[in-house]
Amino acid sequence: VDASVSSSPDEASNASLRMFVPGDDGTIPDKLLGKQFCLTGIFPELGGGDGLKLGKDKMKELIQSFGGKVTSSISGKTHYVIKGVDPGPKRLEEAAKKGVTAMSCTDLVEVLKGADLPATKIGSADKGTKTIKNYFKPSNDTETIDV
Repeated sequence: VDASVSSSPDEASNASLRMFVPGDDGTIPDKLLGKQFCLTGIFPELGGGDGLKLGKDKMKELIQSFGGKVTSSISGKTHYVIKGVDPGPKRLEEAAKKGVTAMSCTDLVEVLKGADLPATKIGSADKGTKTIKNYFKPSNDTETIDV
């Protein structure tokens, strides 16, 4: 597929998308480490598959090669939704409701080359902080220690 000939703004924004190798072409290995992604739309620039699966396996492989995880649905652990060509409006609506950040393929390429990941509600200080409860019951016994 020739990405330079596009019929929609989404296709034009994906023109820079291709399979990158971590560490090559200015990309940063493990740039997506610890982040969870969900895909919507198709990714014809990457090839492979057909129909609604066009390019998705290769996009999944690309994200995983940089340390990210790809799931088939949005959950409370999803950090980002990657929008391909003709993204699903229901998936984008679900992402918005859950506060999940949507990224274009161009955004992803910029991140792989060193740009900061967009802000996300997942893992922020207020949500990522865990509280340790005190499971020890206070004792009525007292002990005196001579120092």
